[in-house]
Amino acid sequence: MLDDTRDPTPLLKEIRDDKTATIIIHANASMSHTILLKAAELGMVSAYYTYIFTNLVRHFHSSPPWHRVSIIRVSGV
Repeated sequence: MLDDTRDPTPLLKEIRDDKTATIIIHANASMSHTILLKAAELGMVSAYYTYIFTNLVRHFHSSPPWHRVSIIRVSGV
């Protein structure tokens, strides 16, 4: 969970250092975008990492650096 500064860097570094490969993000599109930008800066958008978004993030499909990443929409009823 992010702290009051809403800076994802410390949490992403902790995830990276713990060698966690699957990351679940429950955030709005703006914060999801910020998290992915920081993850890219930290080298965390490789094939090793899997991101699961609990919201609809369809506008990311054409934006770097995740143009190399498969985004799959999963919805439930």
